[in-house]
Amino acid sequence: MKTKDIRTYIPELLQSVYRYYPIGFKIEKNNYPGQVILNTIIDKKLEQLRNGEKTQWSMLIDDIQRKTDLNKRLGDDAFYQEPSYQFHINLDETKTNAFNFSRRLFVTVSLLCPIYTMYYSDIYYYNYNTLSTPMSHHICNTSANNTNVKMVNEIISTIPLYFKNFSFIPHNILFNSKIWGYDISGYDDVIKEIPVYNFLFDRSFIFKDIYVME
Repeated sequence: MKTKDIRTYIPELLQSVYRYYPIGFKIEKNNYPGQVILNTIIDKKLEQLRNGEKTQWSMLIDDIQRKTDLNKRLGDDAFYQEPSYQFHINLDETKTNAFNFSRRLFVTVSLLCPIYTMYYSDIYYYNYNTLSTPMSHHICNTSANNTNVKMVNEIISTIPLYFKNFSFIPHNILFNSKIWGYDISGYDDVIKEIPVYNFLFDRSFIFKDIYVME
């Protein structure tokens, strides 16, 4: 897995964010040239999915399915209207009288710059909570648990076969590095701080009350 030096990838991440988002400016986002390009990138991805075209992503998914015997546990989220490809793997689901727990492995490849990341998502829902939002959401490294080492290593070794010029960026850098000056949600709150992950991977990711771990 090719990992960039921190001194190298931070400037590249910032350049990519500013290329596609009008940071610091209260202007209609659709009038910003970068937003037009971003929308074109997403439209092209969705059109390829609708047409069933063979792409780097579809070949990666097929290869991982063959190598890991995941069956129905792998969910392809590429159809989301986001500037990235993503899949998740359901690893654990526990239900007790007090709470429900789920663990998923997420792998996400950005379409705005040549980077990708992967992480565990652990969510706890307490049974007395009638709301749909989780009471606790932890984002952690794939090395934080040794029960899926073989599968994770297989995924790590397979991604560069199809995304040859892409570099791995640790999840904690993407979630903990935040940018002020543009409200990605569309509510025009330029004071809000937004994780770099939202800009380059998933604009709809709910980052409130998450615990990002190494």
